[in-house]
Amino acid sequence: MKKKWWAILLLALCLLVLIFIVTYPDEKVKLVFCDVGQGDAILISEGKVQILIDGGPFSYSWEEYEELRGLEQEMKEVVFKQKRSPVMDCLDGNMPFWDRKIEAVIATHPDLDHVGGLVSVLERFEVEKFLWNGEEGKSLAWSEVKRRMEEENVFSGVLVEGNLIRFGKIELEVLSPEKDSGGWEDANEGSLVLLGRIKDGGGEAKVLLMGDATVEVEKKLVWRKILDEEVDILKIGHHGSKTSSSEELLDRVRPAVVVISAGKNNSYGHPAEEVLERIEERGIEIMRTDIDGELGWVFD
Repeated sequence: MKKKWWAILLLALCLLVLIFIVTYPDEKVKLVFCDVGQGDAILISEGKVQILIDGGPFSYSWEEYEELRGLEQEMKEVVFKQKRSPVMDCLDGNMPFWDRKIEAVIATHPDLDHVGGLVSVLERFEVEKFLWNGEEGKSLAWSEVKRRMEEENVFSGVLVEGNLIRFGKIELEVLSPEKDSGGWEDANEGSLVLLGRIKDGGGEAKVLLMGDATVEVEKKLVWRKILDEEVDILKIGHHGSKTSSSEELLDRVRPAVVVISAGKNNSYGHPAEEVLERIEERGIEIMRTDIDGELGWVFD
């Protein structure tokens, strides 16, 4: 009987080693636009290193989130602790099961559809760095994100135009907002705009991530020649809202592919028909999380 148990334990150990080897990530860079419903969440990874840009909404259901308002603080914390936000499916599907660390979380701005899911991320993962635009949010979820960061002593830093974030083959350049700006009437004007450069074979792939930046921000970036190069992939601003994706932006960066992150049958009517027409007129391929689900690219 003793030998039998030793054989079972040895077999289990061999299986665990095999699973570890099979799930151990290669050194390719992977870019994933998560399907989180009406919101944004983008995962960039290389080997065991992950950068998560935004965390999507707290829940697929706005009503579920609103129900928290009537609860006492202790009960809210219990609900937050138990909640599994939509972004978790994306992380579980694209990270090794044994990897419980995310090297950097970047919040483009504190709107609920971009940071609500970070409550679950901070609950289940060790976050090494939290980087954001410096603007405080007003939602319960944002308050919980800030509380958890302080409780777990997560390094926090504010990003502004000109900052560079580098991990291996990945470089993210902050194009907006400008230094010493803030107090925006429209929170979307302060959204981080990031230009990703990813080493791909002997070349470089360029990915422009507009967050929820407005047309006014887009035009300023073009006029100031901060946006002065073509890109391979453009994640357009504000889920395809008519307040973003100007002709000036599309004609300047001339993307091969436009990505729209939006929820199926969302109440905002995103993406707007006029935005889709503007993109289609230029012969640009459109990919949408509300139609295509999770979207991913792999770079060598």
